[in-house]
Amino acid sequence: MALQIHQLGRDELCCFICKDLMKDPVTIACGYSYCKSCISRRWDGEKQAKIYSCPHCRQTFEPRPALVISTVLANLVEEEKKKTEPQAGPSYHRDAGPGEVGCSPTRRKRKSLKSNLQPHDEVPFKKTKLIEASKLHEMSEKQNELAVSRQNIQQRIHYEEKIVEVLLPEVEAINLSADEAVRECTELVKLIEQRSSDVTQKIKSRQKYEVSRVKDIQEMLQKDISDLRRKDTELEKLSQTDDQIKFLQAYRSLSNLRDPEKPFRVKIGPVRYFKGVTAAVSEARGKVLESFDKEWMKISEKVPEVYVKLLPDPQTKADISQYTGPKVLLKLDPNTASMQIQLSEDNRKATKVKKQHSYDPHVDRFMARSQVLCGKGLTNRCYWEVEVSGFGVSVAVAYRDVPRTGQESAFGDNDKSWALELSKTICNFKHNGEKKAIPVSVLQSSRIGVFLDQKAGVLFFYSVSETITLLHRVHTTFKRPLYAGLGVHCYGASATFRDI
Repeated sequence: MALQIHQLGRDELCCFICKDLMKDPVTIACGYSYCKSCISRRWDGEKQAKIYSCPHCRQTFEPRPALVISTVLANLVEEEKKKTEPQAGPSYHRDAGPGEVGCSPTRRKRKSLKSNLQPHDEVPFKKTKLIEASKLHEMSEKQNELAVSRQNIQQRIHYEEKIVEVLLPEVEAINLSADEAVRECTELVKLIEQRSSDVTQKIKSRQKYEVSRVKDIQEMLQKDISDLRRKDTELEKLSQTDDQIKFLQAYRSLSNLRDPEKPFRVKIGPVRYFKGVTAAVSEARGKVLESFDKEWMKISEKVPEVYVKLLPDPQTKADISQYTGPKVLLKLDPNTASMQIQLSEDNRKATKVKKQHSYDPHVDRFMARSQVLCGKGLTNRCYWEVEVSGFGVSVAVAYRDVPRTGQESAFGDNDKSWALELSKTICNFKHNGEKKAIPVSVLQSSRIGVFLDQKAGVLFFYSVSETITLLHRVHTTFKRPLYAGLGVHCYGASATFRDI
């Protein structure tokens, strides 16, 4: 690899945008290099969309990457300029005889130096260039790894900030629900002050405990976010280092960048908390005089544990199998399949074909996009895998009423679907028309795993081989039942639900 970089031709040292030798060359995360001014002007034009792309491979980046001048590439460009600069024309001696071309002193000196240069004098120069090229290649690879690590950290920060937002109203909801229950108990106190004081004390104790637990989780997440921001700042500073030796030495001292500590997932149940107590007290108020002991037991038993449980994200196949429960068998609904989709393998495989099928008209059929939904809704917590083949495949989850016509009907282009978009050189997550680029290098195979926990509002996409690699996580609130979906947008492309 080092030898190939050393032998770069003039074309490889030219900017893809301006077609001239690069000026202040910079290498971006996907590995392609450009003039710093050329790529800066192009990205200035993409500033409004806030998604920046490589003009060569079309890979997208968000946020805008920092541009660091490659010293080694700049040196190679300068050497190429020297090789291609026009040489001064030959000078002739006035005393040269007829038919003889006399050499100028400068030409004779150059010829003398060339004749005295032995092959072994060139070895140190070539060796130095090979070492520089090798370092350039290694630095480019490590910069790509840094970009992936920073993207994972930024996703983690965004995810945990969402959790903090969800937890903020939890304390207020717990307090409001508990206060309402206490007020109902106060009415009962008028009749049976001694017994109702016991219930009040129990509610207050549980309220204090649960509020304290939620606040502890908030503080832990805020600390984790601060640590992640500090680490991201350090990585950004390192990624902008021009000195290759300093960069590589600092890089080797870093801990594993791809596997930060496992993030947290907060499981939040229905907002009910002490409502059971409130209902029980209201019911008991009218009956307490005739069946005091019986109703008192009902009141005491209704004080619940608030369901705020901290669970780690599934990181392995064993974790996923522990969470999923019964096996999920997904089958595609022919009534939703586009006219250019052929279903096979017991309606578990979708393939795009050129000849349109003569499916019966149906209100659920996708008319604008080559897509199809499953017939049955997904269970609360489930996991499934999809084998993809060809270009332009989408693996998605969607509400049943996702649009069937128009440009916004594509999975991920509306607020009713979440999709992973796959191609040979592209991997994107899409929702509500917004796109998030995922480095293609993290894809381990052609199999995609999907983990869904509807009540917790969690959706994960994985690349699956012998191990699993997290591609993207979603934390939101799912308001209605969800359905698995497949999109096949290029002829010959297919997607198949596979047994786990």
